[in-house]
Amino acid sequence: MDLVYSLLVMIRAHEESDTKSKRVTAAIRKQCEGWMAGTFSGVIRNGRDPLWVRRENNEWKLIPERVTAAREALSL
Repeated sequence: MDLVYSLLVMIRAHEESDTKSKRVTAAIRKQCEGWMAGTFSGVIRNGRDPLWVRRENNEWKLIPERVTAAREALSL
């Protein structure tokens, strides 16, 4: 019986995760569609910023020492 209970808990956890994923995806998609339609002008945030840039005064600034490493990695 413990095994069945454990499986049910894992199934429920997976369903919760799947529901959250769908909600987040729908919210980001709605922002993107609004941006393309011109009704949303904010920054669409999804995940983390790349490690070789930083956002300052609503524009991207390269971090020189990290850009060099990123370019080297891409060249390989």
